[in-house]
Amino acid sequence: MKKMTTDQQRKGLNRRQLFNAALVAGAGTIPLLMVPGLLRGQEPLRYFTWAGYEVPDLHGDYISKHGGSPEISFFGSEDEALAKLRISGGIDIAHPCSSTIMQWHEAGVLKPVDVSRLKNWPTVLDSLKGIPGTKAGGDVLWVPFDWGSNSIVYRTDLVDPEYMKENSWKVLWDERYKGRTGMWDSVDGAVAMAAAVLGIKDTSNVTGDEFSAIENLLREQQKNLLYYWSSETDAEASLASGEFAATYLWSGSYYRLKEQGVPVDYMLSPKEGIVSFACGLVLLDDGKGDDEAVYDFIDAMLSPESGKFMIEQYGYGHSNAKSYDIVDKEVLEQNGISGTVEEYIGKTSFFQYWPTDLRTRYVNMWESVKLG
Repeated sequence: MKKMTTDQQRKGLNRRQLFNAALVAGAGTIPLLMVPGLLRGQEPLRYFTWAGYEVPDLHGDYISKHGGSPEISFFGSEDEALAKLRISGGIDIAHPCSSTIMQWHEAGVLKPVDVSRLKNWPTVLDSLKGIPGTKAGGDVLWVPFDWGSNSIVYRTDLVDPEYMKENSWKVLWDERYKGRTGMWDSVDGAVAMAAAVLGIKDTSNVTGDEFSAIENLLREQQKNLLYYWSSETDAEASLASGEFAATYLWSGSYYRLKEQGVPVDYMLSPKEGIVSFACGLVLLDDGKGDDEAVYDFIDAMLSPESGKFMIEQYGYGHSNAKSYDIVDKEVLEQNGISGTVEEYIGKTSFFQYWPTDLRTRYVNMWESVKLG
């Protein structure tokens, strides 16, 4: 899906920048006096998430019932989040993405979710419920909430118009743009993209030949790149200046660049397949908040009204199928959903969980590839 602009994104802020800005302003957590339950001597509900997901519109039903938002704190990456949870704990609900759930489970920080207590669970999309690596021994460890695509942002005045007619990841290998392409410095993103080009569906269970094919393709790409980026701001600047003709990027950057008058477009549906993320809600093993409030909060996040806000204001997908019934069809079409949402998801590959030994192999390979 294309990501639409929010007021924060119009100012050119991404998740990490919003998080850092919050800390600078002394807002690493929502002020405790606003948290329901404190004045009654109860433990407050504590929610750990990405910056931008604390807005009341995403948990309106919880506020209606409990009188305010939970205590909210932010993380900038899932590795950072897990490290904090191992040290401090005391969080009730967190918001990681699907590919990290088994890592968190193996670290012993999660407890199962009793989905029978969620009134909105029956209308959560089955395709998201079934993402591998989110259950253990039949227990549900993760409740899907939001999802979206990763793709290519490119300069329409610098790239062959054929790529506008038929989107393709292969633009990052096109020798016509040697030294004018960029790639996100992410082993997960790189492997998922290369696997899509090669037609490899399951990166968590590759053969030796498939692993080598992924590595060789990434080595070919490395020769074509100007640089690997870790900051969206750097990637956007390189597109704006014309240093990049094309780069792996997210649609939020596309909207920011368009607003600046930069001639760019976003590859909504690469022919080799869409690469997507899916994030959701987990229960932490040492949470101390009221049990009923915990499930009320998750249910509020899963509501169709929360989903409508997510789709219309953030441009991300939502997990509740009913959300799409109350969103304007034109908005859905702008985000690439012209049929059913399940049809769109059927075309995508989500980032996958890799067992520790395989992740180590991928990371070592990626570091070697980057060195050239």
